[in-house]
Amino acid sequence: MAKQQNLVRPIDKYIAASDNFRKKIFEQAKIQDPLFKKFIDIFFAYIAADYANKENVKLFADFAITAFKIFKKRGTKSYDIHFHNYEDENKDYFSSITMMNDNKPFIVDSLKNLFEKLN
Repeated sequence: MAKQQNLVRPIDKYIAASDNFRKKIFEQAKIQDPLFKKFIDIFFAYIAADYANKENVKLFADFAITAFKIFKKRGTKSYDIHFHNYEDENKDYFSSITMMNDNKPFIVDSLKNLFEKLN
């Protein structure tokens, strides 16, 4: 039997991202919006210690730009997500997703963007 890997990081592997590291992300992104600066401060409050290095600044900046665009275009319509798993008579499995009101905005926004890209 293969040994199962522990995919959950111990809490001590996460660090509070330093102000300097977040400043580097903000500067790399080249968006001079005070709201974007605050967004970065909150969005990157904690970063896995393995990733908080200068080689990853551009990666985090690109991610922040994409996430900020999603945040800014987010509408006021609210959703709730329900996942339903089914099995048919042929033992085939499938799922459905129902969105109703706003209690998990990041998941809802991620799914909405995924569906937009797929269509």
